[in-house]
Amino acid sequence: MRMRLLVIVGVFLVLLLGSMPASAQEPRYWPNEKISFPIDTDKLNGLDPKPAKLRFYAAPVRGKFELVAERRIEELEEIIDQGNKSARRGFNYKARGDGQEEFALQYVYANGDVSPLTPALKAQFQIVFDTRPPLVRATATANRTVAWTVEDENLVVDSVRVDVKYTYDKQWSPVTTRSFGAKDSYTWKEIPPGEIMEVRVTAKDKAGHLGQSNIVRVPTSNVGNLDTVGGGDPLRTAAGGGRVGTGFGGPDEFPNRPQIEYVKSAELTVKSKLTRVTRSGVKEAILWVNDGKSSWKEASRIPVKIEPTTQDPSVDMPYKAPKDGLYGFLVLPVSGAGYKPDDPRDGDAAQWLVEVDTIPPVIEIKSIRVGPGGLNGPRVEIDWTVVEKNLTAEPITLEYAKDPNSPDKEWKTIAAKIPNSSRYVWEVDDKELWKFYVRATAVDKALNVGTNVYKDAVMVDLERPSAVIEKVNGGAVRNFRADDPAPRIAPLKIQVETKPVVHPPMPAPITPAVQPPITLPTPMSPAPASVQPPPKVETPKSTEPKSTGKPMNEIPVPHLLVKPDGEK
Repeated sequence: MRMRLLVIVGVFLVLLLGSMPASAQEPRYWPNEKISFPIDTDKLNGLDPKPAKLRFYAAPVRGKFELVAERRIEELEEIIDQGNKSARRGFNYKARGDGQEEFALQYVYANGDVSPLTPALKAQFQIVFDTRPPLVRATATANRTVAWTVEDENLVVDSVRVDVKYTYDKQWSPVTTRSFGAKDSYTWKEIPPGEIMEVRVTAKDKAGHLGQSNIVRVPTSNVGNLDTVGGGDPLRTAAGGGRVGTGFGGPDEFPNRPQIEYVKSAELTVKSKLTRVTRSGVKEAILWVNDGKSSWKEASRIPVKIEPTTQDPSVDMPYKAPKDGLYGFLVLPVSGAGYKPDDPRDGDAAQWLVEVDTIPPVIEIKSIRVGPGGLNGPRVEIDWTVVEKNLTAEPITLEYAKDPNSPDKEWKTIAAKIPNSSRYVWEVDDKELWKFYVRATAVDKALNVGTNVYKDAVMVDLERPSAVIEKVNGGAVRNFRADDPAPRIAPLKIQVETKPVVHPPMPAPITPAVQPPITLPTPMSPAPASVQPPPKVETPKSTEPKSTGKPMNEIPVPHLLVKPDGEK
């Protein structure tokens, strides 16, 4: 119930501003893809100078910080804190996928200053998103032995627990004789005759998820196969198949029991070699068959003619299996005098075991998640399920192609012949690959092949593009940046054109009157051409943050601090 509540409400991390050093704490593990970061607005409003905005950044581990949101204090998102039922404000975030991410906060002041500077951002908090429980698989490997494997990247190493109960009990009891590992087994030395014990294995991860195995029953005679409660294969049941080994015992009961041969056709040919031919020869061969669920039955008789002198005598007998399943075979020769070995009885071992399996594995890719990545590239987590009881030890192959309908030769391998672990994590190191389709293939012991192509394209490019303005052109105007070199302006060449001076004509002398002497005008130089001063080039204001007037060590730096629910 507690885990279910966590999935609904998310986590609430309190940002206490200016109270911690600007360094990342130990990673915290979180079981959901959504997380909330409330802001302590009272402390924020008490800062001097008070920031006008907050910028919230996130980055994959060892990756570049990207701006998630920029908000004024009054515009912060509303968050309901389930711990004290109070409404608070802050930032909500959805993870890119399972994996670790880092977070930082930045103040933006009214005059444009920021603290810390963007290139100086450091991880102030680390969250490991882990939304899935450990994968636990258990099998009955011997009469009273159960083996298991636990797969989880964030497993709590000492959390593996083995619980047991008899089939009629309701209460589970833990096995406390020793501690258990992620890949381990346990054997019960004494189980009362006639009693059946049920076994389950559980494990926890650091995010609080609990993973549980299928329930296994011991003792069992079905060595090497799953003997689980509710673990039947519905597809095989519908086809009439049973559990492998049923009715034929195991090596503990029949040390010389033959190996099982797997075939994908119901049309069989039973080839037998006669190890002894009497003096009367062999006149007939009888084929006996057991389907593992009932008694031996005579399937067919064929006449033969084999003399005592026949080299390498053998008999081939056809048989058509009525349905999928495990079959045991015996061949009894009849001598010319009418003698033959005794007919087989219940419990007699077969001479040959054949598993008829005509149904391909049913494999389905359930989900594909893309995370920010590891050392080599983005992390692609592939989950699948397989319905098949006769899988090989390494039956799964994962491939990718740019087109879901690509021919087989164009599919490239992600992982070949891996165990059926139901999950695989692939780090995409191809820098040019950003969109593709994934195909999963399963092969059983009879060489039947089942495939499935995931319905959606997988895109691994999670980064946001960025841009910077280099210049702005507008007609003939050239805008210079602050860091551009000073422009060189060619000096203006001023040329003054000189024209000859034209004197006015001399007036004719007037005789009757005596006129004062006439003064000739002084020659005047023409006015020089108008000279315009060179255009004034203004340098844009620097975009560097302005000083707040305080030493840098007095400017409050935002920090992140987690307080677990209920902690004061």
